[in-house]
Amino acid sequence: MPWARVLFITVNGTDGDGVITALTSGTALILVFAGERRTVANRKPFGMFAWGAVAATLTALIYTYDFANVNSLSNETSDEVFEVSVQPQFGLIVGMLGAIVSAVVTIQLAIRHRDRSSRT
Repeated sequence: MPWARVLFITVNGTDGDGVITALTSGTALILVFAGERRTVANRKPFGMFAWGAVAATLTALIYTYDFANVNSLSNETSDEVFEVSVQPQFGLIVGMLGAIVSAVVTIQLAIRHRDRSSRT
């Protein structure tokens, strides 16, 4: 999905940091899945969820940085003769919101399983 547009040029998610965010969000997904498998097997999954939370938070930080960067570029590119606007697109907004939600959920999973493992 497109992340930003300048005039008639569209920047897609895989043109820049999208590859990094795909890797970090995929890593978070794998770690959460592995943590759930450990939960089913009655083994302590806290480490998996904690690292999943780190990966999801890193993804959210990258998306938030890119969103802020696109917005700051749109403020810097206007001059008195020719105004160029950089507009964030749907892919960046959806990716950022999804990454923030996944970071919050994985952090909550890690906290919940940390509390459970400390009781046993």
